[in-house]
Amino acid sequence: VAGAHRSGAPLRPEQIEAAYRSSWLIRKIVDVPAEDMTRAGRDWTAKKEEITKIEAEEKRLKFWHAVRTALIFGRLGGGALFINLADFAPEKPLPAKIAPGMIESLVPLYRTQIALGQMDDDLLSPTFGEPTVFRVNTHAQPIIHPSRLVIFRGQMVPGLYSTSWEDRFWGDSVVQVVDEAVKDATTATGGFAALIDGGKVDVMTMPG
Repeated sequence: VAGAHRSGAPLRPEQIEAAYRSSWLIRKIVDVPAEDMTRAGRDWTAKKEEITKIEAEEKRLKFWHAVRTALIFGRLGGGALFINLADFAPEKPLPAKIAPGMIESLVPLYRTQIALGQMDDDLLSPTFGEPTVFRVNTHAQPIIHPSRLVIFRGQMVPGLYSTSWEDRFWGDSVVQVVDEAVKDATTATGGFAALIDGGKVDVMTMPG
């Protein structure tokens, strides 16, 4: 329509979660790409004993489950994978060399579990536009060094107008984009089902 414009407000996290939990179609839209990216694993070019050790470490860390969950969080609006090192506090950077067994666990986090620190506004910095630190939204609120998080973003947000920096960093949920189409499809399916039910109703008549 000529002159028409959109002014839809972004979905809140609780609306995104409700849609994900209640709609099988939205769940498929979110989950299937993440499952496709992680279900086949990967091929290694290494000696057999090295591959055995690597795969044992991945199994210990539940690597593929953690990555799949973080990917789903990303598609739901942003998430991260925290690399938990047994002997290093979260605020310390990731060491250049990781020894076997050094990683204690891999922890998927949704964006609402993470608070962004100050943005690096130095245009010449390699981390321009990124947070200088992160905090976990818990009672203790520990500081996390950026190198300890692998970020999984949602859909790109241009940020041309009044979009918050946090939304620009994390991105939009795919639910934001498909929500209207899914609602239309659900309404159409429900209407079609009602027509079928109506068509199956027997009508009996008698004279007078």
